[in-house]
Amino acid sequence: MPSQKKILLKEEYTQLLEENSDFILTRYSGLNVEKISDLRRQILAKGAKYKVIKNNIFKLALKGRDDITDFQC
Repeated sequence: MPSQKKILLKEEYTQLLEENSDFILTRYSGLNVEKISDLRRQILAKGAKYKVIKNNIFKLALKGRDDITDFQC
């Protein structure tokens, strides 16, 4: 049975997907703190957000959406 925290995260991700029609998935492995901070600043300057999320829970939030295809972790 999923924990309450995971249930809340899934709800948060589902809401983010409903509110935002565009998003980009990235992998941040190999980036140090300085590079990630620089990336966050650049993204914020464009009026966007950079959020680290849990892959498995995000997959659950994507289920049932017809506009999302071919998502792989």
